[in-house]
Amino acid sequence: MDVKFPTVLPPNPQLKALLVFHKSDNICEVVTEACHRQQLDVTVARTKEGALDTLTNTNEEFYHLIIIDARSTKHLDAEYIARSIRHTNGHHFTTIIAVVKKSFFEKDDVLIALLDAGVNRCVPETTNLSMCNIELKQILHSIVRPHNVMSTQQALYTALHRLKEVILITDNHLRIQYANRAAERLLNMRLDEIISKPLADIFISDVSTIMIHGRKNKEFDEILTVRRKGQEDVAMHVRVIPVACIGRTPTHYVFNLDVPGSHGDFVATLPQAREAPRGSQHSIRRGSVDVRSVASDGLRRTSLAKLTSLPLEAPITKENCSPDEARLIDKVMEFLKREGLYSPQMK
Repeated sequence: MDVKFPTVLPPNPQLKALLVFHKSDNICEVVTEACHRQQLDVTVARTKEGALDTLTNTNEEFYHLIIIDARSTKHLDAEYIARSIRHTNGHHFTTIIAVVKKSFFEKDDVLIALLDAGVNRCVPETTNLSMCNIELKQILHSIVRPHNVMSTQQALYTALHRLKEVILITDNHLRIQYANRAAERLLNMRLDEIISKPLADIFISDVSTIMIHGRKNKEFDEILTVRRKGQEDVAMHVRVIPVACIGRTPTHYVFNLDVPGSHGDFVATLPQAREAPRGSQHSIRRGSVDVRSVASDGLRRTSLAKLTSLPLEAPITKENCSPDEARLIDKVMEFLKREGLYSPQMK
């Protein structure tokens, strides 16, 4: 059964369009009317300088759609404008459309140059309002709306980056594609050193079983040894969730690594949150970063993983053991009666 996750809804603002035409001819009027029919707020710029000034003006809103007159390089340099837009802060997800002459579709080098400059689609000039309106409607559905969804991912990336837990995301070949700030601190590596690195270079333990679990759409949950740059290796509790973005075969793997309990100096470098009572359910579920709490929790997980692999045997009692074993049992019972053993301050 597919797991359903909560959805972060994309923004749904009033869509704004910037038209860059050097003069108001029949083509410009048809494009403007089509934008109005799609209920877009339209702003018109006559020069490339005016268009770029409009985009860089901090008082202006973000433009979801920019339509450039690329019929002639004599009046407007569409390639330069498109390339400049892509380098303008906040316009990475802006949809850029180039209106070209019909004859340009017989010269693929002209269109390819525009697309390489950052244009999303080239459309032929037309004075037919219906055709222009349909073309614009398709652009809004196939490009503008998906771009709004993609822009929402930035909120999720920001949340992941601020997490105190270590998060890694790999592709289906276990090459690292994303690592958050906590992962940088754990591995003692910069982000550019981590990205594209094979997962086998991070874990000393064998990672082939992760893909075996992933092909069966099963989560992986074990203790693995992590290699830290210039530091001693450390055993970590690793949980891996396979994610199929397309189809049913996993396309990505999400890794969640517990902070190592035996490395208090590493934990102390993480941003501190308000402490919750030690040992409470709140501190475990909400991820309190109290050093002692995290350390004991990490040790409990490690011990539990080791205990589950031990074979079950009959208990040793004083009735079925040797005299030496009986004396050891008496000493253990005496030790368990000490009050200091149950002190919350005991280390």
